This record gives sequence, C-alpha cells and structure tokens, in this order.
Amino acid sequence: MKGGAERKLHTMATMIVSITTERFGTVEKSVTKIQYTKNRRAEKITQLRHKLRLLKRQFKGASEEEKPGLAELCGILRKKLLTLRRAEWHRRRTKERARKRTAFLANPFGFTKLLLGQKRSGHLISSKEEIHNHLQNTYSDAARGEALGECRALIIPPEPTTAFNTKEPSWKEIQSVVKAARTSSAPGTNGVPFLVYKRCPKLTHRQWKILRVIWRRGKVAQQWRFAEAGIEVRTGRKWRAPEAVDQAESRLRHRVLVGSVAIGRAGLGSIPTTHYNRATGKERRDLVQKEVRAGVEELRASQMVGLRQQGAWTRWEEAIDRKISWSELWKADPFRIKFLIQSVYDVLPSPSNLFC
Repeated sequence: MKGGAERKLHTMATMIVSITTERFGTVEKSVTKIQYTKNRRAEKITQLRHKLRLLKRQFKGASEEEKPGLAELCGILRKKLLTLRRAEWHRRRTKERARKRTAFLANPFGFTKLLLGQKRSGHLISSKEEIHNHLQNTYSDAARGEALGECRALIIPPEPTTAFNTKEPSWKEIQSVVKAARTSSAPGTNGVPFLVYKRCPKLTHRQWKILRVIWRRGKVAQQWRFAEAGIEVRTGRKWRAPEAVDQAESRLRHRVLVGSVAIGRAGLGSIPTTHYNRATGKERRDLVQKEVRAGVEELRASQMVGLRQQGAWTRWEEAIDRKISWSELWKADPFRIKFLIQSVYDVLPSPSNLFC
C-alpha cells in the first residue's frame, strides 16, 4: 500500500470489507419489537404488594402466637413499600415537570391560558411603586454583585504521584486491548469487528504500525472523525435541530445552484455574498446558523399572520386587560408573578429570543 497513513488506513479498511463481503456475504439484522417493561422500582413495588397479600391471608388463618410475628413482617414490608412509592412519585413528578416545560416552550399562550384560568375581576388598591418595592425587597439580593470567597467545603485533590504515559502505544498494549475486547464490537467507524483482528494477527500488526505513525504526527485521522453518536438537541415539541440544519443546508445548496440574484434595486454583484460550497470552518457554521434563524423567523411570521390572536401580542393590539388584586398577589406563586412580569416586559420565551 502506497501513500500516507490516512490513505493506508482507508485502503486497508476498504480491502477488508470488500474481501469479507465477497467471500462470506452480508447478514441483515433482524428488527426486534421493543416490549414495554416495568422499571426496577415498579417491579419491586409489585413484588412487595404480592407478599403483603400473602401475609394478610396467613394472618387471618394463623394462631394467636404467630400473629405478632406476621404483623411485624407486614409493618416492615409496608415501610419498604412506602419508601419505594415515594421515590416513584418523585420520579413521575420530575417527568411531569419536564413534559409541562416542553408544552410551555411549544405553545406559551395556550399553556398560560390553562395556568392562569379564566378572567377574574378585582380592584388593586396599591400603587405600582409599592408593588415594585415589595417585589424588589422580597426577591432581590443586596450582595449580588459581590464576589464569592473561598469555600472550605471544596475538596482539593492531591497532585498525581505517577506521571501520565504519553508514549506511543506498544505492541503488548494493542494485543491486550484486542484480546479483552468483545468479538462482535468494532473499534472504529469502518465497521470491521475485533473478530477480524483476533483471527488475523498480521493485520493487527499492520494496523499498529499505521497507528504509531498517526500518534507521532499528533493529529487524528480524518476517517476517525466521523461518528453517528452525539447530543440530541431538543428545543420543543415540534422543532428539531437536525431537521432544521438539513433544511438550512438544502436551501444553501439550492442558492449556490441558482447563483447571484438581484437584491432590491441594487445590481448584480453589488452586495458580496459567501457561497456555501466555498465556505469552510467557522464561516460555514455561521451560514447554517443564519439560515436556521431565518427559517424559524419565517415560520414565526407566518404563524403570527395566520393566528390573529397570537400575533397581536407582538404589537400590543387587542391585548386582554387583567386586573390583579392585592390578595391575589400575596397568595400567588412566585413563578406565576415572574411570568406576569416577563409578559409585561416582553421577555417570554419565543423563537425570536430562544434560538439566539
């Protein structure tokens, strides 16, 4: 094999896949249906309830001498069941909060209508200055701008006694990793499993030589930079980051095919534009981000035009008047007060300030 380390790595992976496919063929993975199963805590709760029913039956038919022991066992099981149910309730409560948070980000107006309820009547006696001073004294911190001092509770770990080994991987280390790895798993993105390297030691030795060259160079090979794993960005109920990025890239490619067009009354070429196929690195990412924001703003504008009641809040037209009494303000939840203040100052989460 000729060429650099990356070319040798790519050529070797291509040869392995082509030869094994031609000689042994390919096997399609069977699609298995995912069955619903209870979690560990729910399964434990079911078992404890079954044991309690059995103990109750034994308690009814037991003698007077056996009843105190059975009652004590029932008490122990009830305590365990209470602890597990409480933990399960906290888990469901956290899940319900996440669901409500997602519903609020997806449709703030509908969620607010359900949260605040119907329109109420009342008369507020206090002035705006009194309410503002009360909220500022209650929820503000005077030492907000001061820097925090040293925290003695933080653990300061000792310095490492042994220096980190930065040498290139040895042949024994490669052999130990290949020997301990699972047969069906694959070490890289080319899909070649460890079974090939276990059965072909010469191929493993060749791979080790290429790995040493890449290690000395200090730069990860281009073939190893591609992976399907990553963080899934969840923003709302309907908006998905991967779909928005794909649409933005397709629009940018279409713009490259169309070429330069006139913008307003300016002539062709008067406004410099960056083509997507020529941009690299940060400039390419900036183009995609701008196109994603433009798509979100277009969708937001179309929704405001189509939904007259939801679009009126941006211009403060036909805004519903709401009067709050002093008793309601004292009894209200702090998060509800925060929501009302944000709605007045127009800082509620919306596509205009959510994706920036």
